[in-house]
Amino acid sequence: MKKLSKILITMIIAAVLLCASLVPALGAVNGKEAEVGSTVEYSLCISDAVQTITGIHLEFFFDQDVLELKDVNTDNLPNSTVNANNNKDGSVKIVNGLINGAQGLACSEKTELAKLTFEVIGEGDADIKYYIPYMYDYDVVNLYDYTLSQTITIDNQTVVEDIPPVLADDSDYGHIEKFDKGDFANNEEGTGSGIKPEPTTAKSVAADAEADNGGNSTVIIACICVAVIVGAVVVLVVAKSKAGKSENQNWE
Repeated sequence: MKKLSKILITMIIAAVLLCASLVPALGAVNGKEAEVGSTVEYSLCISDAVQTITGIHLEFFFDQDVLELKDVNTDNLPNSTVNANNNKDGSVKIVNGLINGAQGLACSEKTELAKLTFEVIGEGDADIKYYIPYMYDYDVVNLYDYTLSQTITIDNQTVVEDIPPVLADDSDYGHIEKFDKGDFANNEEGTGSGIKPEPTTAKSVAADAEADNGGNSTVIIACICVAVIVGAVVVLVVAKSKAGKSENQNWE
């Protein structure tokens, strides 16, 4: 009887272990369950923008223990410079200073700014977060009337759509050297304040203007110096000429 009991207990333990091995390992991305091995696509979108975007700087952050970056798509931001986790710090940087040349990017309707594709490689909770140091229009004024949203698909199934994206904080980018926080007004709601800010490069423009004035002053001073030198040479030549004539007259 005891022998039979041991056999039954062994069989039960084996069955439990087998069942446990059949349960997929789970991770969670922005609050949504995702099995290890799943493909996650994260899109940051913008809508309701009155201004046309001509320049942008985007930053994204993710947990490398749970997610492995596979691709970055910036089709709506052509010719962008993309740093796709090159520093192995769980971040993606996208910079574009002149979107579509002189045309810019109109975003009154929902428009995808960037799509990141990941593979779930580990268990645990992981949020894909964003931060925008700069996003400005033709007049280099940061966007102040807009709506940001995130869309997430897991294995081609949409699990999140049109809700505010998760905003990064100091704990996410504090480990990255020389991180540029910019002067764009980020907020957790993902919406603009409706209050027009100062131009992004106002100080830079002023500095350039001051530099130009300084340059003009230098040119003026240089011209005056040249004029004085030329005048002095002319005076000397005339003086020598007169002196020569006087000597000739005296000789005669």
